[in-house]
Amino acid sequence: MKIHCSFLASAVLLVLAAFAPISAQPNTPANTIKVGIMIGSGDPGTTTLLRSANMAIDEVNNAGGVLGKKLQLLPIFNSRRNYDTVPALTAQILARGAEVLISCGGSSTTMRATEVTIQKGVFTITPSSTSPKISRLQDNGLVWRTIPHDLFQGRIAADVLGKTKHRTVTVVHPDNAYGSELAKTFKELFEKQADKKVLNIVPYKEADRKNYDFKTLLDKIYDGKPEALYLIGADEISLMLTQSAQAGKITASYKPFLFGCDGEYNDDFIAGVETSLVEGMMGVTYIHPTNDKSFTRFIEEFQKRATFDDSVTVANSSLAALMSSEATNSYAASMYDAVYTMALAIAKAGSVKGSDIAKQMPEIANARKGAQTVRGGEFARGLQLIKQNVPINYDGVSGPIEFDQNGDVSSGNYLVWRIHDGKFVEEKVIAFP
Repeated sequence: MKIHCSFLASAVLLVLAAFAPISAQPNTPANTIKVGIMIGSGDPGTTTLLRSANMAIDEVNNAGGVLGKKLQLLPIFNSRRNYDTVPALTAQILARGAEVLISCGGSSTTMRATEVTIQKGVFTITPSSTSPKISRLQDNGLVWRTIPHDLFQGRIAADVLGKTKHRTVTVVHPDNAYGSELAKTFKELFEKQADKKVLNIVPYKEADRKNYDFKTLLDKIYDGKPEALYLIGADEISLMLTQSAQAGKITASYKPFLFGCDGEYNDDFIAGVETSLVEGMMGVTYIHPTNDKSFTRFIEEFQKRATFDDSVTVANSSLAALMSSEATNSYAASMYDAVYTMALAIAKAGSVKGSDIAKQMPEIANARKGAQTVRGGEFARGLQLIKQNVPINYDGVSGPIEFDQNGDVSSGNYLVWRIHDGKFVEEKVIAFP
């Protein structure tokens, strides 16, 4: 299993080599709309997010583009989620001509990026930032997302874990907008249930997520011997569990029940820890709809792109061979929908001005009388309907896209997962709201 970690690192290096820093990219022609994307270079979902964005952009461009122009993706990498560098990186990518921004790499990344984009009136959308704090931004309507916020995830996690026999829980979370808000929501709702108690909430800094030393936090994490741990984070949690076992905090006689989140629903997490430590672990993650033809088409095309002969997809091809589950594809679907909704809104607005795009987002996505349904893969049809002044309702590959007044999606599905024999298995799907 340890071989996987170095293998994944090599794959990510291939991706970074393929996408040169923004400052090294040549100027782009005037007949393009430049789509900036802020992304974390060390995140486990980086390759799938980039592949999905490129897939959606190719489909838009093959349909003729928007406003007579092709979309061009301009990526810029936030190394190790260094949030203090985000405003400068955002200003840099806008200076390079990005007219809209897709923000990945964590909720704190998105919040720091919007310090710049809101001021400059630039439309911003995120497929992966889930903190409820984003809903409360004074954003002039410019910030949108195609993934639900964590009030839903926290509620479902509290309900699922609350229905188990485990009465006491300690919460471990990254000290950022995503982790702190999810922990807060979970504690409030978990303790509303009879005989349920959160013993401790233990934040950790995101300094170096691959080599973080949790040893100084272990005494607090296991203080009172909680019956369960709610582990909020990503692949760094595998390191925390390994260090817990090495320090004798997890033993044959004491092993708390482990419950995770969306960030751990990726095979990097499993690859980084001894299988026995996470056997039986459960968690929840936002997930695509089940038995949905639109998602099925998307995932088939998405997986085909892993065979293309270029450095990015060579890396993804290797990753695809390693990753047998669809765990890494949840954000891929919401990324695809972010590109589609943004591009359809630009077409509807006839403009790349942020406020013009934002005004049209509910118009192209929300269901209403007389609107024609447009699905993933049908950008050309959506464009034609817009030209004919026919109202459309984009039905996303990640699920129905219904935007509320905060630019959030208001419905969808969460998967309850379990780790069995070193693989993710699906327990059930819970719809929200």
